[in-house]
Amino acid sequence: CVATFSGTGKPGYKDGPATNSQFQDPGSLTIDQQGNLYVVSPKTHRIRKIDPSGTVITFAGDGTQGDKNGPAL
Repeated sequence: CVATFSGTGKPGYKDGPATNSQFQDPGSLTIDQQGNLYVVSPKTHRIRKIDPSGTVITFAGDGTQGDKNGPAL
């Protein structure tokens, strides 16, 4: 079974309710002990978080590529 958990199905960048959010080429996923899902988006240089209530926020990154001397996550 395949289902849409978050996103509109159209590529883009938009935080908010999971049903209205947008992602651009989502990559790796992980879940923490509180049930938050983290989605890596390498092309947009962001990590997004989807909380158990279904809200999407930008957890890390501002859309600009970092550098080797920048802060680590």
